[in-house]
Amino acid sequence: MRISAIRLRNIRRFDREGLAIENIPSGLSVLAEPNEFGKSTLFEVLRVVLFEKHSNRNNNVKRLASVSGSAPLIELDFVANSKKYRIRKQYLKSPFAELLHLDTGEKLKADGEAHDWIIDLIGATKAGEGPTGLLWVEQGNSMEPPKAGESGKTLLASLLEQEVGEVTGGERARIILKRVQEELSKLITKTGQPRTGPYKNVLSDLEQTDASIFDIESKLNVAENLLIELQQLEQTIKGLENPEELHRIDIELKKARERLQKAEKEHDLLSIFYDRLEDKKIEVSRSKKDLEIFLGQTQEAEALIQTLELVPKKRAACKSKIEIYENERKNKRSQEQQCKVERTEAENIEKLCLMAERELTARNKSKTLQEELQKAEKTFQEIVILKNKINQNKISDSILDELKNANYKLMRLKEQLSSDSTTVTPFLTSLGEKIVTLEGVPLTEKTYLSGSQVLYLGDYGEITIDSNTPEKVKNDYESTKLIFEELLYSYDVRTLSEAEQKAVEHRNIKNTIENLQFQLNHLAPEGITKLKEAYETVCAILSDEQLTEDVIANLPETSVAQQQSEYSRQSYDHAKDDLNKSEIAYSEAQLELKQLESETEQYDQQYKKIISNIGVRDTWNSQKEKLTSNLENKTKEMEDLEQEIEEKENAFPTLEVARDDVKRYEESKEINTKKLHSKKIRKAEVRRDLAAISDKGLEEELANQKQQKNQLEKQRLSLESHIDALQLLESVLIESQKSLQEQFLKPVSNELGPLLKIVFPSAEISLGGDFYAEELRRQGRIDTIETLSGGTLEQIAVLTRLAFAQLMAKRGREMPVVLDDALVWCDDKRLEDVFRALRSASRDIQCIVLTCHEKGFSTLGAPILEVQKWPQD
Repeated sequence: MRISAIRLRNIRRFDREGLAIENIPSGLSVLAEPNEFGKSTLFEVLRVVLFEKHSNRNNNVKRLASVSGSAPLIELDFVANSKKYRIRKQYLKSPFAELLHLDTGEKLKADGEAHDWIIDLIGATKAGEGPTGLLWVEQGNSMEPPKAGESGKTLLASLLEQEVGEVTGGERARIILKRVQEELSKLITKTGQPRTGPYKNVLSDLEQTDASIFDIESKLNVAENLLIELQQLEQTIKGLENPEELHRIDIELKKARERLQKAEKEHDLLSIFYDRLEDKKIEVSRSKKDLEIFLGQTQEAEALIQTLELVPKKRAACKSKIEIYENERKNKRSQEQQCKVERTEAENIEKLCLMAERELTARNKSKTLQEELQKAEKTFQEIVILKNKINQNKISDSILDELKNANYKLMRLKEQLSSDSTTVTPFLTSLGEKIVTLEGVPLTEKTYLSGSQVLYLGDYGEITIDSNTPEKVKNDYESTKLIFEELLYSYDVRTLSEAEQKAVEHRNIKNTIENLQFQLNHLAPEGITKLKEAYETVCAILSDEQLTEDVIANLPETSVAQQQSEYSRQSYDHAKDDLNKSEIAYSEAQLELKQLESETEQYDQQYKKIISNIGVRDTWNSQKEKLTSNLENKTKEMEDLEQEIEEKENAFPTLEVARDDVKRYEESKEINTKKLHSKKIRKAEVRRDLAAISDKGLEEELANQKQQKNQLEKQRLSLESHIDALQLLESVLIESQKSLQEQFLKPVSNELGPLLKIVFPSAEISLGGDFYAEELRRQGRIDTIETLSGGTLEQIAVLTRLAFAQLMAKRGREMPVVLDDALVWCDDKRLEDVFRALRSASRDIQCIVLTCHEKGFSTLGAPILEVQKWPQD
């Protein structure tokens, strides 16, 4: 199938005006339109008209509906098997479908039969599978590999088997492998886990049997442990019921109670001494605190005396500092005023210098801009003249390539016609030239024959010649010849050599324009208008009133004036900083004097308050000795009382120890009684559990379970042996399929190789089981597809689709390659290489490129598809 036209109406933004693209070439073509034009809508329309039945109302169809709500209508003209067809479908309202033969006008199929005919031609039932899945690229999925689905894989396999022939065991091995995998899937999962069925049932029964055996053995172990526990319980109970042990505990309890009574009496006596000791500790603490307070106040008073003695000296120093800073402040203020005057004078001179410099610069710039403007205007006029010439000469390199391709195709058809056709070459006399005719036309030169034709010999009769020359080759030659001649006429040339001469002229003019444009860009980077505005601005500056020549002559150099101005500014800033510092120092000195007077008054008040508490300085030593002596006496009394208490505590046991002994023997007696009771209860429980276990016949049941386990183990081993055999057979068959696959992949690699060399020189691609690229080998490095950049992935995806299309075309299953914004990640160098690959592949296949980058695809050299309205019928 090669698409020749597409028309649509009542679809999205195109609505009732419709859209039509006619005369789509059989090779490479480009539809270059801006974003939001509807290129992706065209892509969806192609998929819908090929794959969606006219009666369908799914989302794929509903998404095409226009705002007006009219029924979407699509027409697609195409060539298949050398015949011209048109498929026409209307959706949603009054749906219908029809297939027409364009050469005869005959309606071949209608409705469901028309749809089924297209599906059979394509070889897939839904979009994204079969040839379209292999060859088409939807917007936003440019890096995705081809996705053929099962129908696409089947199609490729069938085409490749035509190439490599029937390999022994190929189809049979696939059938056996499928059966083996089906049998395995009944027993285990893909990860080797048991699947619901006989194998899993045996494993489950084995697991249950093992659990039963474990349970029985556990119960037997419990019985054995219960017997041991029963013996231990009888011994423990016998020991707890011993009367001698009970009598011994009663005697020890009586002695402990006697010791407790004695300890309680002695503790009451000690409590009196404890109270007296606490009183002594309080007295010692008070005496110690009185001494510490007195010592602290005397130390604070000594420090205040020393501080007050230094105040007169500090006061005199502060007043001297204030006087010095006052004189310094006056001097600094005078210096600051003088520097300010000098700064103003220097800045005025600097401004005059800058004005003079700008005026001189404007004079020089005016002359330069005038020269550049004249050159730019002259260059612009030359470019305009050359552009008029190039508009008259239409033969660009891309058009020349188009003519060469058409001529190449014509020559190839002519060679095919020459090699395959039957010819008749006349050698007639002058008399024979008037009599001998072929199908009524005088025979004067070598003629190609096709079908059955009659050679008339006048009165001598006629000769019927049957030729096996395909009519299609002759028709293709004639139509291609006519197209080539029309192309020459449309570009106002008579021969290909004349077109080549005009292409050289076109190229030379174009290069000259580019050179002149480069010069113009250099002269006027922002345009002639901007250059003219700059010139007029400079002239306006010069026209204003400026400095006189005498003033300019008496001015110093601008750099000298700037240096002097900067120096005066710095001098002023330094003088201002010095004045600020002097002001701050003067304020700080005054503040320091005020703070000193305030602190002196505060220290004097503190000193008077302390003296009122501890007396004058002469009495401090006697008070200290008195307080120290009192502390020592209280401490001695406390230590004597502590020693007396310690002696009494060592003479008899403490009350806590005596109480603990009584409690210990009482609890021991109670514990023995409770323990004896609990052991007797446990003994009864053990006897009961043993009786319950002995009545179940566990040993006989254990033997039966072990016998059942042996039988299940035999079944498991048999099934696992069967699984191992199936897995071995599966691996052998898969390895065989891989070997066959390597042979299948060769034709695909042969098509992909030349295209790959154009974009990635010295690179090779490994294809996987789904015929998609898996690895890229280049410069001794192997990269998996997942590790490649987005641009490289995109380029490989396009090249792979071109290779599939070439392979399909050579096997008689031709389909167009449709690329919707599929080259958005290419850099400039790679894009040119991909263009070469597209042109190379498009000699044998149809490739339609949809793009919003008209400028970027201008060097592709492919016909630009024209979009027009689809007139109402």
